[in-house]
Amino acid sequence: MDYKYAYLIGVLSILFPIWLFLLIRRKDLRKEILLTSIVIGLLGPFSELLYLRDYWHPETIGTYPFGPEGFLFGFLLSGIAVSIYEEVYGRHLYRVKKLQRPLFVLFFVIGFLLIVLPLVFLAGLNSIYATTIGLLAIATTVVFLRRDLVAHSLIGGLLTGVIMFLSYVVFLFIFPEAVGRWWSLQNVSSILILGIPIEELIWAFAVGATIGPIYEFLLGYRLR
Repeated sequence: MDYKYAYLIGVLSILFPIWLFLLIRRKDLRKEILLTSIVIGLLGPFSELLYLRDYWHPETIGTYPFGPEGFLFGFLLSGIAVSIYEEVYGRHLYRVKKLQRPLFVLFFVIGFLLIVLPLVFLAGLNSIYATTIGLLAIATTVVFLRRDLVAHSLIGGLLTGVIMFLSYVVFLFIFPEAVGRWWSLQNVSSILILGIPIEELIWAFAVGATIGPIYEFLLGYRLR
């Protein structure tokens, strides 16, 4: 089986339908979904540069991580993560202008880099663990400043983790050798759950816990 197209096929056949369903169903969240997807989609390939060092080396149709796969994965997963809590729990946004904190974007980016880069390049921590810690640090800051977003962060993280788990179950059914071919398991715990590296699921939780409430935090929205 040719695994050159596996990453692209997996992203388009598994994550895209979920993303599209949320975009069509939640007209009130379309701006949130699209804005988050575009921003994270563009930033995602740069963070993936770290993972190539010590975590995984996927086969792709382009020059990873700047081919379509890296962008699409970040684009689709972030759009799902930022809206799945609202969809599952039937929540809707309403603006509280005094809570707007758009300048925190810069604070979060700088803070993320100040946590992750020393952990990777000075402490020698594997990039998947370092980025997970960085994401959880942002999520902790968000819920500390906005206690009303605690449930959104925690449950959003769990839902994103579940979606990633089910997505991998389907993906590995189609491409059963992907983990062995792509992941550097010797550099991490090598703990697999139904063939899925446990680091992927923990990372997915961190992504959902961070991205889930970030739009509400930055732009001054509450949920009802």
